[in-house]
Amino acid sequence: MSTANAATPLLGRPPTPHRDWRPKVLNRRRHLRDVYFWLQRANWLVFSLSFGVCYMVIALLFVGLQALDSHGLQGTSSKFSSLLLLNINLLAGSGAGTPATTYMEVLLAVESLCQVLLFAVVTGLVYGRFSRPTARVRFTKHAVIAATEPGGVRQLMVRVTNERDNWLTRCDVTCSVIFNSGTFRRIVDLELRRSSLTKFNVPWTLFHAIDENSPLHNCTPESLQRMNTIVQFSIQGTDETQNASIGAAVEYVSSQVVFDAKFHDLFVMNPDGTSSVDLTHFDAIVPLESAPINV
Repeated sequence: MSTANAATPLLGRPPTPHRDWRPKVLNRRRHLRDVYFWLQRANWLVFSLSFGVCYMVIALLFVGLQALDSHGLQGTSSKFSSLLLLNINLLAGSGAGTPATTYMEVLLAVESLCQVLLFAVVTGLVYGRFSRPTARVRFTKHAVIAATEPGGVRQLMVRVTNERDNWLTRCDVTCSVIFNSGTFRRIVDLELRRSSLTKFNVPWTLFHAIDENSPLHNCTPESLQRMNTIVQFSIQGTDETQNASIGAAVEYVSSQVVFDAKFHDLFVMNPDGTSSVDLTHFDAIVPLESAPINV
């Protein structure tokens, strides 16, 4: 929540610190079946450490079981370190010692089965992480409110772009505003000037007209802060390269809404008469008085 100052351009300014008014959800039920979901969301370091720990725990389990038959393996030391390395190699598919007793034969057979199952699980998870469709859709760090022409209706504006050098097709955008008042939350959909594009590749500015029918009519920085307002945008489309549906979303609290400002112009004219888009100042905003609104 702020107003652009004509004497101080807002190019490249960092996001304004804000208080998070979203309610915290407590006592969510945890399910063991969600381990797959958790491993898909975890970063690569946590993912790798999780399976490293899993391999080690299984290896230690079989070390303990093999210690019950100290003479069950021929040509292998019964020392803990030797048995641990032996089982790690077995779980990695590198083979094991020669069993000398029936007990050890059964134990190594079970361990081999565990190795096959664990390898299949790891392979499926790694493939799933690499093959999962991802979006590189970027929203501006701030939303702005200003009139696109002198004396015109004020517009709520947010800019979005596809950071990849490919097309997103059949893109649909939705927008809503949330007013928070204690334990009461009011959610209202906002109508956009254009909410869909057939093909999306260059920056796209989203407009919502703040007229008498808009829930943001006559809004001010103070009123947005008083109502703990949150503005949400979501985009859904099809990535032509992955041939899969992808989506992205963003939300702006009152401190991230800048009044009487515009986004920095991204289009650059080339000497040959063509135009280019420079994303260097994608997040930059400038005072409204410095130039007309770039639509």
